[in-house]
Amino acid sequence: MTQTLPPLAGTPKQIAWAEEIRAAALAEAERVYPQKKVEAMRTVARLLKGENGDKERARLARYDAAMAKLTTETSANWWIDNRDASRTYVYDAVIADRIVTRVIVAG
Repeated sequence: MTQTLPPLAGTPKQIAWAEEIRAAALAEAERVYPQKKVEAMRTVARLLKGENGDKERARLARYDAAMAKLTTETSANWWIDNRDASRTYVYDAVIADRIVTRVIVAG
């Protein structure tokens, strides 16, 4: 990852463990993100030719928001709590607001 990530908050042991989890999760999200974003952009373009593309534009915005959330999450505990989810699931869950809602309520 070329982006500088914010430091994690937690105990030294939590931080060390969460940094490994975060690195793996972000590597997978960065692998999936461009493909999903391109797919959504193509769908938006196709829909704009004759249909309402609001749903796809909203999905595209969720992809961007998911990457922003994953790259700014600073709670070591959050990364540890979500460690057992597959890396793609973490990204998809953030997109679907299943994890974002939990983080916003907890954070």
